[in-house]
Amino acid sequence: GKMENYEPLEIIGTGSFGLIRKVRRKSDGKILARKEIDYRCMCDKEKQQLVSEVNIVRELKHPNIVRYYDRYVDNENYMIYIIMEYCEGGDLSSLIKKCRREGNYLPEDSIWFFFTQILSALHECHYGYGNSKSDSPQTKHTTILHRDIKPDNVFLDSNNNIKLGDFGLSRTLNPERELARTYVGTPFYMSPELITKSLYDVKSDIWALGCLLYELCALQRPFQAISPSELVSKVRKGKIPPLPSQYSEELNRVIKAMLDIDPVNRPNTTEFFKLERVRNCKEQMEMLKSNSDLKRREEELNSRIKQREEELSYKEATLHTREMLLASKEEELRNSFSGLQLQKEQFDAEIKRHAENLNVEIERQREELRIEFLELQRKREEINNGFLELEKKENAFNEKVLKKEEELKCSFLELQRQKEFNAILRERTQTKIFANSSYENSLKDSQHRTEAEIPPLKRTFSDVGIKTQKTIVFRQELSKSRPRKLIYRPLEPSRSFNQESVVSSQIPKKRLRTEEEIVVWDPNDDDAPSPFVKERRTTKVI
Repeated sequence: GKMENYEPLEIIGTGSFGLIRKVRRKSDGKILARKEIDYRCMCDKEKQQLVSEVNIVRELKHPNIVRYYDRYVDNENYMIYIIMEYCEGGDLSSLIKKCRREGNYLPEDSIWFFFTQILSALHECHYGYGNSKSDSPQTKHTTILHRDIKPDNVFLDSNNNIKLGDFGLSRTLNPERELARTYVGTPFYMSPELITKSLYDVKSDIWALGCLLYELCALQRPFQAISPSELVSKVRKGKIPPLPSQYSEELNRVIKAMLDIDPVNRPNTTEFFKLERVRNCKEQMEMLKSNSDLKRREEELNSRIKQREEELSYKEATLHTREMLLASKEEELRNSFSGLQLQKEQFDAEIKRHAENLNVEIERQREELRIEFLELQRKREEINNGFLELEKKENAFNEKVLKKEEELKCSFLELQRQKEFNAILRERTQTKIFANSSYENSLKDSQHRTEAEIPPLKRTFSDVGIKTQKTIVFRQELSKSRPRKLIYRPLEPSRSFNQESVVSSQIPKKRLRTEEEIVVWDPNDDDAPSPFVKERRTTKVI
């Protein structure tokens, strides 16, 4: 089975190992119950118990046992899903709670019917599959112990028929091994042999059935206790309160026989089937089943007949409707044909008019394209002419650049020549400065001379095109041995030249003042010896 084949619905309860959810089978819409079991955290024992339940319910096929339909495993989520029969009537625990809440007791006939159906289901479990009609348990078959019979595990279908379910704690016994040793179950329904951890067999299920039957009558458990030790004590004694007075003595005897503390004295299912009340219930159940089958078949036949009649009526109505539709369609087709003829003529005229307009539009666009093409040719010629003009300008610019580079090269050579000249001039100046130091020494020797001062000789020149003056001041040498010293300094354009500021016309006799020969020139003069400024030197002797 696949999970996709079932539509999940609401959760309806919990079982031994997981949730129980109502599902709908997609193939036919049948409502079923799905047990969702998470085996991720299960130990090996619990997994073995789960496998045992699946194997048990798969083989058990009885009208009073919850039917097994399918199973599938989800390995990714560690889940196993078991599809079971859905019991719409709930369980006996809900029924007991409802009666207790309303203060009503169940009718004795209903209790006998429930008892007979549970006996039938247990007989199927205890004495072999498909052997429920046999009155003798002597034949060797595989025995199944339910081990957890209680109101929560007994269900009702829509017709209040018993369905024994939840085989999570069930166990199979081989014919050679008729006693079990593991101790499981619900404490309030455990037999004395289970309580005392003794060996047990099918009679343990009979004890649990007696507890269930007592609870259906009295609406309370036969052994009430507030502690496990008190419960064990009461179960071992086997004393139960009497049933309500409205129930028969026969029912009292049956319950007491099932709750006998000695399992040997407890009757088995075959012995209970010999009871007249049980036989009557069984016959009534068979009659009810036969009547139910007949009624079901009658309902199925009536349903089929009704379905056929409905199908015929539907087909007849469908045919009539189709005839009317055909007649209507035929009339519509006639009207549509005439309308189509008119539409065709209108459509042809419209196409012709559109074709003429389209031809006119095509001619107009063709003329516009021709004009645009001529305009593009004219612009292309203009672009070509502009490109040629740009080439001419580029050539002229390149020529200017070459010419400028040549001029810069000449200027660079002139600068190189000027640097060489300045180097030579600097060397000569150093020589003159050395000679000047000799002159200063001789001047010290001549300070005591009393020769008359010779007036200076002045010359002033004015060059054409030069705004500044060139003044050369000569001082007569005081002695033949006086070396000549020249210091060059350009005349500042913003400063006027004053001869008297350089040389006075008279020198005091007691104060001898000598000055070096000074040449002041204009920087723009081509005859200037150098563009570099030489500092003026003045030697004073007092």
